[in-house]
Amino acid sequence: MEEKYNLDPDSLQLVKKFEDQMKKGMLDFFPEEDFELIIGYYTSKKKFDKALDACTIAVERFPYSTELKFMKAQILSNLGHYEEALELLDNALIYQPNDEEILLIKGSIYSLMGKHNLAIKEYEKVLENSEAKDEVLYNIGMAYQNSGKYEYAIASYEKALEINLDNENVLYELAYCLDITGKLEDSISYYRKFIDRDPYSQYGWYNLGIVYNKLENFEE
Repeated sequence: MEEKYNLDPDSLQLVKKFEDQMKKGMLDFFPEEDFELIIGYYTSKKKFDKALDACTIAVERFPYSTELKFMKAQILSNLGHYEEALELLDNALIYQPNDEEILLIKGSIYSLMGKHNLAIKEYEKVLENSEAKDEVLYNIGMAYQNSGKYEYAIASYEKALEINLDNENVLYELAYCLDITGKLEDSISYYRKFIDRDPYSQYGWYNLGIVYNKLENFEE
């Protein structure tokens, strides 16, 4: 987000204008796009309190904007206000019931709350139509993993690698789960496939070496 909101001088002037008017208590009309820019700037700088103030005003002025509600929910989540964020997202889903971004952030919030079963339900809603199925499966796997259901996590990670073998995050978590469940040898085939695709991968060779070391196969 920081790169997206790397503001040019004119845009920085917009933020300054907003802050000056907020101090005076006299806020002029700002288009929805300007609010998105201002909120995005504050968020990229991790100024979440200021971002929330701007979001609150923006949502009041544009009550039917799902994008603004989505942005506010993200900020509320960053501040730990999970229930309020979920309520806002549910309201946004009334207007866009199949919005992938909204469902994904709902899932991430449930995961942060430790409600992993609810997180999985949200992720599964977007799985079929998502263009990044490996990432969704990764999120599902992490939810299972964090709830101690390693076998289900392994199944999700394996499906993700069938779609995209180059996803290093999936491969790393899969190896971890295989290690936890005493199936460390099974990870060797995945690392070898990864190396076959990218023979110069430091990540692949290094982690394959770690596996062999744990198995006390020092020669390999």
